[in-house]
Amino acid sequence: MKKSGFQILTATLTILAVMFTGCSSKKDQMPLKDGLYLEYAAHASETGIETDTLIRIEFDTSDSGYLVSIEDEEQFIEVWIDKYGYTEDGYLMRMGLAGDIHVWIPPKKRKVGEKVDLSEITKEIKWKQWDVYVMKYFEGSVLGEFENYYDKQTGFLVGSKYEIKSQSGDINITGTNADDLL
Repeated sequence: MKKSGFQILTATLTILAVMFTGCSSKKDQMPLKDGLYLEYAAHASETGIETDTLIRIEFDTSDSGYLVSIEDEEQFIEVWIDKYGYTEDGYLMRMGLAGDIHVWIPPKKRKVGEKVDLSEITKEIKWKQWDVYVMKYFEGSVLGEFENYYDKQTGFLVGSKYEIKSQSGDINITGTNADDLL
């Protein structure tokens, strides 16, 4: 029995609708609450010049997601994210610093070998007081490397270290009102 073009088109659209519906329902929501904040101390060194910066990230509820404010002594950035932590360009929210420093990674991405945008979870370790997943970016690159540490339980960034040509630095969480992080 030969199928008509309409039947084939209808079947194809039904399959695509099921695929897209299934994919979108598998996203994990960020564990955010109105007024959540994360504070990080950032230290950088470039050819002998040392700088220290405090970075504060705040989340405020909007109709369909969160308005995120990222602030340090030199800049103030606002970005909108949906309830899953994705920006309008389709990437997980990142800190407004050099490199690919995500603020949070979803539970389904928290395992060794998983890719998050251009980064990869490479191992699980104990780092300071946290059990963390280590995410590397530019591993082995002549540009330099980033190594980011994410709390296994919450998925939030707790620290980072990087080396880029003549620059190096680290970022460490120093304050938050998130449950079970500090």
